[in-house]
Amino acid sequence: MGSPISGLIAEAVMQRLENIILPKIKPKIWIRYVDDTFVIIKRNELDKTHNLINNVFNDIKFTREEESENKIPFLDVLVRRTTTGELETQVYRKSTHTDQILNYNSNNPITHKRNCIQTLFKRARTHCSTPTLRKIEEKYLMDVFQKNGYPRNFIKRHIPPSQPTKAKATKESTKKIALPYIKDISEITTRLFKPLGIDVVHKPTKSLHSILCLPKDSTAKEDKTNIIYKINCNNCEKHYIGQSGRPLRLRIHEHKQAVKRHDIHSLISLHTDNYGHQFDWDNVQILDKGNNKNVREFLEAWHFSGSSINRHIEKRKKLHTQRVKVQVKETTGSNTSNLEGVKTHKQPITSKVTRRDD
Repeated sequence: MGSPISGLIAEAVMQRLENIILPKIKPKIWIRYVDDTFVIIKRNELDKTHNLINNVFNDIKFTREEESENKIPFLDVLVRRTTTGELETQVYRKSTHTDQILNYNSNNPITHKRNCIQTLFKRARTHCSTPTLRKIEEKYLMDVFQKNGYPRNFIKRHIPPSQPTKAKATKESTKKIALPYIKDISEITTRLFKPLGIDVVHKPTKSLHSILCLPKDSTAKEDKTNIIYKINCNNCEKHYIGQSGRPLRLRIHEHKQAVKRHDIHSLISLHTDNYGHQFDWDNVQILDKGNNKNVREFLEAWHFSGSSINRHIEKRKKLHTQRVKVQVKETTGSNTSNLEGVKTHKQPITSKVTRRDD
């Protein structure tokens, strides 16, 4: 199922199978999600139906699971047949399930923790068919969240109401941007960008898994595209921040050629000519990725700092009224003591250098 069209093909195959099978077996209930099917059929027709399904396509064979002790799981729902013949449902968990969820003390946005509570309690109401089963599930969830460090008041405050409230009409955002999550700082940037119609999506920073489990990169750094990159000066603390949709090696080659011909439109060339410095071409850093030019230009501005030789970075008009620059020292922890500055500029910077980039 790795191909983008695998799901579409699987759905077409299953619909073809249903068109062939259902007129012949006529089950009481046939509920399907992708290739998992919940079927109620007479017991004496079970083997016949199973063989019939497996004979439709020679290369596709289906397995089956029968009810045990009047119970059978389907996806994350456990269906139980009562003594009166009625069906009851509740949340199903595999025997290998642990009570490990997103820990309250983990370095993740508070919105993720709030959504975790809302999602699991909503599932309790949609999956449990009786008030008794719902109470049992909700009590279980309270215990699980508290085991994972959630304060009881925080849990109760974010349990969704039994009657859903009418959603407020919100202005549709014109742009989304993904930024690394840094505790206390990311919340500030989210609030600052919201009036500008920009939704900030937080992505995880480094974890033990990302540090210890390093998969082999199939693409060489020089061949990577859609990047924001940094070139350090060998002779001072200055550096250049750039972006490119083309391979990095092509952009570096263009910078080198600009230095050779003393191009006055190249910031790197100007720094080299004015100070006699050399740039570290062998250790260019890739800071971020962006799939389109607007995103790359935004991230380029985001990574801009006081030691950059970039005099001005073009941004959209919406960002001219409020520019945010947040710098965080790279330490083992991420807290408010790392915050160097959060500044907003009401007036845009007026100096401008024409830059050639893609």
